[in-house]
Amino acid sequence: SMAVRSTARGVPAVEATLKMLHPIMPHLTEELWSHIKPGHGLLMAAPWPVIPEEFAAPEDEAAVERTFGVVRALRALRAEAALHPGSKSPLAFAEGDLSEADRELLRSQAWFEEVRPGKPEGRSLAAASGGVDLYLPVEGLLDPEKELARLAKESEKLTAEVGKMRARLDNPQFAERASAEAVAKAQADLADLETRLEKTEERRKLFA
Repeated sequence: SMAVRSTARGVPAVEATLKMLHPIMPHLTEELWSHIKPGHGLLMAAPWPVIPEEFAAPEDEAAVERTFGVVRALRALRAEAALHPGSKSPLAFAEGDLSEADRELLRSQAWFEEVRPGKPEGRSLAAASGGVDLYLPVEGLLDPEKELARLAKESEKLTAEVGKMRARLDNPQFAERASAEAVAKAQADLADLETRLEKTEERRKLFA
């Protein structure tokens, strides 16, 4: 319409937005483009928008990525404790350079009712990311006896898998016949199994 055309013509942000939306909304964006930029051809043939150098903010990008990393680490602690992803947990602790806004973001995005500064007393699962130490108190969340029994089974299973993978890699026939990619994958799988076994043993000590 004339109203849309007069409002949006010459507005770089609108043009850039249409270009970026075009791959997922081709018909609608093409129609809007024909009104906003008449006589400029199809939107699908328009060049991709280029971010001006003055818009670059590497420090801000690094800060956002750091925050995302901390959120992922805290979510991983939830997974370690076998907490349901859709339910809020009562409490976590975060020790490091975090603002109140960062702490609130952690609380909402990692699904906790509260994220306190400092380190808790008693048993807790721990992780670190971006210079921030994270703690999830497990008192009242997990039954120590049941968790020890579960971890013992997990440790036994992982120990057997590590043994099989080591035997496979130590077998001269495997090294001779397997491709370099297959050997590299087996080595990576072994490293992953060993890491999981190490974490399981550390957790057994926590509940012992």
